[in-house]
Amino acid sequence: MNAEIFFHPEQESKLQAISDILAKRIHPGIKVTLQKAGHRTGKIWGEGYKQAGRYVQLLLAAVPPDREFAMGVTDLYYGFYVYSSYFGQYRTFQGDGARVLFPAVAVNDRMMMVPEQLVTRLTAAEGLSLFRPLEAGGLIEVDFDQPELVDKAAQKVGDALRAEAIQMVRRFTTYHPRADVNISEVANELGFDVPFLEDALKQQAGKYTFYGQLTCELSRVNFPMKRWTRVTVKIANSSDVGLRNLLVDIRGPVRIRPEQVATDVPANGAAQIDISIQPEEEGEFPIEVAFTLAEDRALRDWLPTTHVWLTTDGDAQ
Repeated sequence: MNAEIFFHPEQESKLQAISDILAKRIHPGIKVTLQKAGHRTGKIWGEGYKQAGRYVQLLLAAVPPDREFAMGVTDLYYGFYVYSSYFGQYRTFQGDGARVLFPAVAVNDRMMMVPEQLVTRLTAAEGLSLFRPLEAGGLIEVDFDQPELVDKAAQKVGDALRAEAIQMVRRFTTYHPRADVNISEVANELGFDVPFLEDALKQQAGKYTFYGQLTCELSRVNFPMKRWTRVTVKIANSSDVGLRNLLVDIRGPVRIRPEQVATDVPANGAAQIDISIQPEEEGEFPIEVAFTLAEDRALRDWLPTTHVWLTTDGDAQ
């Protein structure tokens, strides 16, 4: 996961604090790149023109296509300036005057945090909604002079990114309903860092408290070795959430038929399923029973499980 902080040279003292907040609120492993997109009046501007162009490009991507808004960067022999145009209102930002456009933060090639009152500065219009809101793939305005507000904004950005990641994973598993969910492969396919995706899945699993209110009982716990034996699994749901197509996943030194079982469990109710179990080890051992909704298969490793102890007996009937 990558982040870019676009800044004016006079704002360098703020960069470390912003970087620390991004690591805290989005992900500790986030890679932050500092992009000097402005220059001091009368100073050599170097690469600032290129970075200002990227800033404008990412900013425009957050503007819906129906807005009569334009923005760009113009190169001059003594520097460059950023301009904006909105219904005939043409404004320029150059040298020290461009400081009002920054800092700004982009994450994974998407502008997500910009200075407070940026829309007014760009358009000279009060109360205009120029950019898409954060929840719709847009950005959020921030007062970068107040660290506590930057922290809250970064938390919102992190939450939005994690929510988007979860939705993408759900769509992915919908299109691959029978495949085992390999988080590393899914992350690579969707363009996420594995640690970030795991963190998002773990946080999402923690929000689904109803999984912790599921219990199960087997109609028998004593089985003959190497023989298929029918058993009834009773699933009780003490939550207020009705569950449709709940997958029942049993793991341990046993074989299960059918291999994939699903059922509906009403809120504050119970359901029963019949399966066959064939133990593959002698003695007494636990099996792990996990429940997941089909769309939550990727959360499997972070959801509660129930352990049931089985005993094998050559004389069991």
